[in-house]
Amino acid sequence: MSVRAVLVDLDADRVRFGLEREIAQALAAAIVDYEAHRRAIVPSDPQRVRQRLLAEGRRITPSMAPAAHQRIEEVKQTFALEAPHELLRADTHENLAVHRVAAPVLLEVSERLLALLDDGAARALFGHEVGHFLAHGPQDTTSDALWVAATMGQRG
Repeated sequence: MSVRAVLVDLDADRVRFGLEREIAQALAAAIVDYEAHRRAIVPSDPQRVRQRLLAEGRRITPSMAPAAHQRIEEVKQTFALEAPHELLRADTHENLAVHRVAAPVLLEVSERLLALLDDGAARALFGHEVGHFLAHGPQDTTSDALWVAATMGQRG
């Protein structure tokens, strides 16, 4: 493996699209009783998020998918992300997702998708999700308004 550059002091706000914060603020202002909806929708207990994910799927250990875990470690090194991670099987969707939990970083993937990934695709997808985590993770309140609005829209 070649040596990869490390992104030091990545400022997620510098790579956001220009109106993201303004749109989030407008959504929050437009939702009646926004704070109550935010408390009900946005997970605040990382252990409950992890327990729910484990109840819906299962943990994919390094011995079960060593290449995937190695690609995740490489991506974390590139982004200078030191938090531990867990890879979890998603039974409900054919996608890769990251959850807004500080540690461990919870990455969810379907085993079918995982089986299709070569090393480059795995790095790209895990890098994309780690980018979401860094830009919209548990420390980012802008994401709360977007999440609340999307959830309310899905529920009707």
